[in-house]
Amino acid sequence: MPIKIIVFVKNKLISLDTVLPILLEMKVKHNVRSEIIVSDKLANDAIQKNIVLKDVINYVGCMRFITKGSKVRVFRYINALVSLVNITIGILKGDKIIHFGHLDAWPLKIFSLLFGKNIYRMQGTAFNFNYPKIVQKRRNNPYPILYGQNVIICSENIENTRFKYADDKKIYKIGETRTRESWVEYIDSKSDYYFNKYHGNIDISNGFIVFILGGIDRDFTYNLFLSTIKVLNLANKSIPVLIKPHAYTNINNLKKAIVSLDLFHITYLHPSLLASKARVFIANGFSNTLADAHAYGVKTIEFSNFTPDPIEYARYSPEELKIRSKVSIEPKYVDYFINNDSDKLLKIMREVLDQKYIKSNFKGNINSDEELFISLLK
Repeated sequence: MPIKIIVFVKNKLISLDTVLPILLEMKVKHNVRSEIIVSDKLANDAIQKNIVLKDVINYVGCMRFITKGSKVRVFRYINALVSLVNITIGILKGDKIIHFGHLDAWPLKIFSLLFGKNIYRMQGTAFNFNYPKIVQKRRNNPYPILYGQNVIICSENIENTRFKYADDKKIYKIGETRTRESWVEYIDSKSDYYFNKYHGNIDISNGFIVFILGGIDRDFTYNLFLSTIKVLNLANKSIPVLIKPHAYTNINNLKKAIVSLDLFHITYLHPSLLASKARVFIANGFSNTLADAHAYGVKTIEFSNFTPDPIEYARYSPEELKIRSKVSIEPKYVDYFINNDSDKLLKIMREVLDQKYIKSNFKGNINSDEELFISLLK
């Protein structure tokens, strides 16, 4: 049995959010500890704000910010070097590494070349999405060359991932990680604690609305955000609105927009927690968190503004833009797709809020595929 599982996460929390349910399951069922390796300050700061992820990390093991410390560059390098030496010693003793691309490039590629059987390259998204393949095609990015011997995917088909060159790898299909039974059980057991601690002054007995944010710095995104706030305020006079900012959301812009709106609150709770008690999720454009809500049986709304604007949508071909103005990039996770129509959004919101609130009873999906866990335990 390995001493621990070491995970290199990227600068966005999406990779950490994808792997944590697996680490939780390893801890609960097999008492295996994990160590999260973070090298990016933005990611470290985001984790510190994300109270649920931070608590899960502390439960399954610990986090190491390997480039922290002095403003003097040489001291940061020394700290990173010491960390890498400790990781090497751990691998020699049997530790396994899960990563999201760090070990496919120098200098960390040396781990993949020397200890390939202990290295697992994981898909960065927790759900069976199609959009990574679509984005890959649009950007015309080269497919990554994979080192190490193992690949972990959440999609049903590897064709929906960026792992085109994986024919010689052992592929583990584990399904959508944030719908696994052990993760949902953990979220359910902690739900009342987190809501009482961080939103105890809000009446959520009749559910609430969740508004997922991205960036709201540019005029285009900020105006869409303000339009959504206006509709949510018109549609509702009693249901709280919990707004979840992204790591790069301009918090000052957010606070200015809701300063006089008593029902609107900022939340840093995990989307799985929010989905467990929510009435509806809404996002300006597709958000991965809509898949969390969909799994819990919560209504999902994608409110976008795809227009033939050559500046805002220069990265899209005319054909793709035409399609995106009519349907979500991930329609199976979106109940209502609304493009540039505030009146329609208002109508849908009122219909959804008029329905009787029933708390989700989602208990998670039972996964019978234990092959990955057997491999990690070898």
